[in-house]
Amino acid sequence: MAGYAIGVSVLLLVFNIAGSVINVRFAKYYGINRMDFYLSFNRQMTREYDNRELQEGKDFWELINEDLEKNDIPAHAELYQYTMFKLIVDGQELEYDVRFESNENEKFQFTKGSRVPVLANEVAITEYTAKQHGIGIGDVITVDMCEEDEEGNLIVVRKELVVTGFLLEAEMNTRSALMGSEYHDGYHAGHGWSSLVIDEGGEKTLDRIRDLYGEEYVLDEREGILDFMSEYAGLFDILKVVMAVTVIFITVLMTVLYTNIFRFEERSDIALLHMLGTSDRKIALWQVLRMTFLALIALGIGTLLVNTLGQLLSGVLFEYVRIYGYKFIWLPKVTLVYIPLIVLGSVLIPTILKLHELKKISLSDIAEE
Repeated sequence: MAGYAIGVSVLLLVFNIAGSVINVRFAKYYGINRMDFYLSFNRQMTREYDNRELQEGKDFWELINEDLEKNDIPAHAELYQYTMFKLIVDGQELEYDVRFESNENEKFQFTKGSRVPVLANEVAITEYTAKQHGIGIGDVITVDMCEEDEEGNLIVVRKELVVTGFLLEAEMNTRSALMGSEYHDGYHAGHGWSSLVIDEGGEKTLDRIRDLYGEEYVLDEREGILDFMSEYAGLFDILKVVMAVTVIFITVLMTVLYTNIFRFEERSDIALLHMLGTSDRKIALWQVLRMTFLALIALGIGTLLVNTLGQLLSGVLFEYVRIYGYKFIWLPKVTLVYIPLIVLGSVLIPTILKLHELKKISLSDIAEE
């Protein structure tokens, strides 16, 4: 039974962590507040918009907002400007991607005790690096900020900023900072987006966006998350398949071993039941019920283990991508339907296939004792 329980634990952990990552809530750790739709263009359409950007001097999502407005489609992208600064700390210069002029400052994720930056000299930075260097809320940090002069040229200005809080965002590829809503002096390096919003109409508006750009290029929330996080989604899909096949294979082998052991140890009892007129169907039913009971007990133990240790183990994984505070998400369908079906199938199918061997046990087995 311990082997079954370990297999259940592994499947539950892998599938639930995968579901926790490929999830709208996890996208918030990459600065995404909302995604009612998403655009995934092919190379040709991307080149067309690249040309428009050069001709009109606008960013991709600015052009998308114009397209939606011109076609009276109630949807838009919430944009912010981005620049960069270098944090001067402990003799190091640490680069940060900096958001400013965002309308959604209060919608980003912050740690407990943080305050949304408002003033021009206030900033929130990602938590992981801050903890590594002992930076706390209320501390004053020194940065070299990329800003613009009066003619729009890039200049680097040393500034002192007050840390009002920490962003709960991943630092795997970059560190992030959010300036106060009153800050406007940053170098305008381009626009990023924090939300893709359908203002009204729901699915009907989504269909209108599909009519505008082509159905294959417009994704709903679930499809958008998968596309946006395709690097992780592909890795987790491979991991889920590998772990599922491995656990199924080992579970089948253990089931064959258990049924052989039970048949060997109980052959005299089975022969006696045959002699007393007990039907093969009843004997087989007992064997199936026993293996089902073992599988259900293993499912219970495995679920309990993952429920108690899952947050701890997933915390180690999330810290690897430099995230603090992310919560392990239980997926009801995975936990209560898919994994039990996989485990029960892996146990019951080989059990049923070996039931015919019970018919071979007869009184001669008692005589051999």
